[in-house]
Amino acid sequence: AARFFVRDSRVMDSMRFAIYIKARGGVIFNSQFDGLSAPSILATNEPEWPEGPPATHLWVQGCTFSQNNYGYMSRHRAFMVVDPADISIYARRLRDAAEPAGYQAHVSRGHYANNHMKLVGNVFHDWRGMGIAVRNSRNALIRDNLFLPPVEDPVMRQTLAKDHALARDGRGHFAAIFLSSVDGVHLAGNHAYGLPAGDHAIVREADVTGVIESDNAALPLRGAGPTAA
Repeated sequence: AARFFVRDSRVMDSMRFAIYIKARGGVIFNSQFDGLSAPSILATNEPEWPEGPPATHLWVQGCTFSQNNYGYMSRHRAFMVVDPADISIYARRLRDAAEPAGYQAHVSRGHYANNHMKLVGNVFHDWRGMGIAVRNSRNALIRDNLFLPPVEDPVMRQTLAKDHALARDGRGHFAAIFLSSVDGVHLAGNHAYGLPAGDHAIVREADVTGVIESDNAALPLRGAGPTAA
C-alpha cells in the first residue's frame, strides 16, 4: 500500500484509532480528530512480522486534535499503544516469551523504519500524556505545532510515573513532543501553552541524534515570557 490522501475530514467519538497506517507516502491535511479513545494517527509495523510496508514519507499538516487517548490502552500503555500520543509513530517488535508484559517489551531499538516524517502546523487541544511521539525515525520535521493546555488525568500520570524519562518524584509528567531512537530531527516553532508544573514541551528519551532546534518554547497562558522547553 502506498500514496494515500486524507483531507478536510472529521473523525470523532470512536473507541479505537482514527487512522492506522501501514503504508508509504501518506498525506493527512486539514482534518479534525475528536473524542477518540486511542491515538488519532497510529503509524506502526512489526519489522519481524510485517503486515505491510513501514510508514515512511508521512505528512500531517493543519490538523486539529481534541480530547483523545481516554481509553484503557492509552491510559495504561497496553496492547498497541506504547506511547499515549495523538500522533504516535514507532516500529513495533514482538515480545520475547521471557520478557514481562508491558509497553517496553514492544519498543524497538536500533530500527529506523519510519523515515521522512513531516508533522507541521497542527493544533492539540485538551491532550493527555503526549501530543506527538516519534520513535524509530530518520529525517523528521516537527514544526509550528501548537499545544494548548492538557487535560489532567491522574491514571495517565500513574502510568507515566513508571517511565524513567517522564517520572520525577514519583509522579508521571506529560510531554508535548516525545522522541526516542530518532536520527536527524528538525524541531522549530513548536509552542506549548499552559503546561502544568513539571510537564515538558520536548522530551528526548534515548538514542536521539542530529537534532536541529529553533524557537521551541513552553509558554504561560498569561503573564511573563517563555520558560525552557
